Amino acid sequence: MRKATDTELRKKVCGRLKTLRVTLGLTQDKAGKALGMTRQGYASIESGRGLPSLESLIRISIYYNASVDWIIGLSESEPECIKQHKNELKENITDEIERLQKMLKEIEK
Repeated sequence: MRKATDTELRKKVCGRLKTLRVTLGLTQDKAGKALGMTRQGYASIESGRGLPSLESLIRISIYYNASVDWIIGLSESEPECIKQHKNELKENITDEIERLQKMLKEIEK
């Protein structure tokens, strides 16, 4: 198994933290406060300029209900909140397609 470089780890962590935060509709300020960090501290981790301490990583994992393994890229098993969000998007898209198809049929009459 190849060891991840520091850059790869930073990219994985920052990308997954942003995905979690955006999925839950949080601002960096709100997420940072909930985790006992400043917005700037949270933004630093999310942007890849910094890495969370072990303590912060555990708090992040608990707060988002996401495994540390997933956050740092050792697992591809997505947290439940992301799975649920994807399912909601699929349902919304399906509903919108059906609505547009009905409109099209009305126009074609």
